[in-house]
Amino acid sequence: MFKKYSLRYYNFRLAAAILATMLFGLLLVNSAKPSYTMKEAIGITGCFAVMIIISFIDYNWILKYFWLIYIVNIALLGAVLVFGHNGKGATRWIKIADGITLQPSEFTKLFLIL
Repeated sequence: MFKKYSLRYYNFRLAAAILATMLFGLLLVNSAKPSYTMKEAIGITGCFAVMIIISFIDYNWILKYFWLIYIVNIALLGAVLVFGHNGKGATRWIKIADGITLQPSEFTKLFLIL
């Protein structure tokens, strides 16, 4: 499931560029609405950690189980119809907790590329 290579071959420049872009976005959020800064910082930390983990997953393993990913994706899109949360006149989100929502169509965009 995970690639077998050393950190010597990891693309640290790309990871640093992505982190710099995320931190620049955090500065922009802070200048626009400082009350959202902590929530954005938590999101950046989580997303960066997920990015690092996913970069170690072997792409061939993902292609081997694409059908399972497709089924989960369709189930999430169907869950919007059942458990959907209305926001600004549209039912596109699944409410997980207070203030935390999930938009399955964003995953669909990624999975369609695969």
